[in-house]
Amino acid sequence: MGGQCFDSISNTDLLALTSDQRTFFRQVKRLWKNYHLNDMKVGTTRQTSALTGMGEPYDYQKARDFLSDKGLLLDRGYDYGHSWFLQTIPEDAVKQIQTILDMDWKL
Repeated sequence: MGGQCFDSISNTDLLALTSDQRTFFRQVKRLWKNYHLNDMKVGTTRQTSALTGMGEPYDYQKARDFLSDKGLLLDRGYDYGHSWFLQTIPEDAVKQIQTILDMDWKL
């Protein structure tokens, strides 16, 4: 599989890993989901927060419909998905990412 595959890895697949490997996988997955686009967001903070109630998997049109139903498709004049917002990655997450990048990846 090329590209993102975190969502296709099941809990059963994770059972084949050691406890330390599962912990590491979950850490990388959390960092990836939160920051993989250099933390660029297509919604305001209020829109993004509301979408946590939508569930997975993410679909752009479903997200727009969900926000429309909640009265948040337009938030202070911003139409969801029409530009990018930068939200600074927290320093602790930057340190975690740097630690992973600095690991000795001998296989």
